Amino acid sequence: SQRNILMLCGEARKRISKSQRNILINLAIADLLADLGVIVRSLFYLFYWEKTSFINETNFRENLVPAISGALVESWVYFWYLGSYFWTFFFAVDIYTSKHNGKW
Repeated sequence: SQRNILMLCGEARKRISKSQRNILINLAIADLLADLGVIVRSLFYLFYWEKTSFINETNFRENLVPAISGALVESWVYFWYLGSYFWTFFFAVDIYTSKHNGKW
């Protein structure tokens, strides 16, 4: 039973082309980095949300560093999720072209 599962994995692995394997690796890396950004963002909000929930002119200078670091983390998450969407699109195009022998 376990050998059949391994054999199916081996057969499926043989059917994946090198470009598809590279796309899947890049997609996994982009997803992992985006998830890491979400974890950092959650920790940031957990520790700094009370302090930076209301920024006005009087406390702007003391909350400047947390506000900038929060914006940088948000940019990190947005960038890697955008990359993940594009890698998913590239994978779909690669599957489509391999299915139709390179024809659109």
